[in-house]
Amino acid sequence: MPRDFKFRLEPVLELREKDEEHAKEQLAITMRVRTQSREMLEAARGLMDKAADAEREAKAKPTTARDLMAQQLWRERLERYKVRADVQLEEAETEVVLSRNALIDAHQRRAAIEKLKDIKRAQHSAKVEHMEAAEADETALRQHHARHRAAARRKQA
Repeated sequence: MPRDFKFRLEPVLELREKDEEHAKEQLAITMRVRTQSREMLEAARGLMDKAADAEREAKAKPTTARDLMAQQLWRERLERYKVRADVQLEEAETEVVLSRNALIDAHQRRAAIEKLKDIKRAQHSAKVEHMEAAEADETALRQHHARHRAAARRKQA
């Protein structure tokens, strides 16, 4: 039995580590997209607030029907933009949850192989220690028999 430990599932472990690293990268990407989506929604809300302020100011002044229509169209456009930003944020939140779950799953799969590796290494170490102890016992027994035979020869002589 070789004294050096060799884990036969090392290629599988390497694949699991790569999967986990990929899942980490995906989570980082989805979190970045979520942050951008939040910023987009905040920008949409800010624009809507500015549009509401401009509308209030415009009502205080005499305006044409054309100006009122333009303001209404602008407000509707901003509302659609806000709704899209809201939907994108919800989708991004869902993607973050899915990515996080994928990372947890990848981590658990890798950890299971790591645990198996640790168990196999401990078993290997125990076998090696047992073999070394047996070899040491055998050596001690040979030495004892050799001394015993030498003492018996001295008595006969």
